[in-house]
Amino acid sequence: MDVVRNIEVDNSPFATPIRTPRPTAASSQDEQSTKTARHVQKMLDTSMAYRKKVDTHWETAYAMYKGRHEWWRNYNRYRDNWRAKLTVNQVFTTVETIVAVLFDNKPRIDILATSSQQHQYAQTLQIAVDQIWRRRRMGLKCEDAMRNACIYGNGYLKIFWNESLENGQGDVDVEVLPTQFLWSDPQAVDVD
Repeated sequence: MDVVRNIEVDNSPFATPIRTPRPTAASSQDEQSTKTARHVQKMLDTSMAYRKKVDTHWETAYAMYKGRHEWWRNYNRYRDNWRAKLTVNQVFTTVETIVAVLFDNKPRIDILATSSQQHQYAQTLQIAVDQIWRRRRMGLKCEDAMRNACIYGNGYLKIFWNESLENGQGDVDVEVLPTQFLWSDPQAVDVD
């Protein structure tokens, strides 16, 4: 059944009765999804405002790691074109040295029993964790995450259940997340 509502048309002071359909479950669902979309957009806008503060820092840090120093480009603008332009990338060597020193002793997870009855369980769990660590090449992934931490200030690993592993049975998987593609929670106090 239709409902008669008074709606102002073209900003005229005269109310014109227009028949509009009664709200249905589908239209209330559309309103709810619109409300949710607005909320998500607001959170994304807040995250983007925060990211503007650090995006230029991240771009500069990565450029310096790769040997593209902005100050050198500006300095060379005033020099003669025929002179050699020598740049020694100290950032790259420093980051790679720090990562190598930190991972010189291979990190691992140790499972310890809290009582004598749990000793056998701890050994079994240790074997399983070591196997997952080797299969997922966690040493290399931890190095990549630490390299990101040295360059950008934070390094992230995503641990998740991957159903496509182990012939479709699924297993734990880990991947290094690029810092540039992460969006922080707008209500978070700090990225860390």
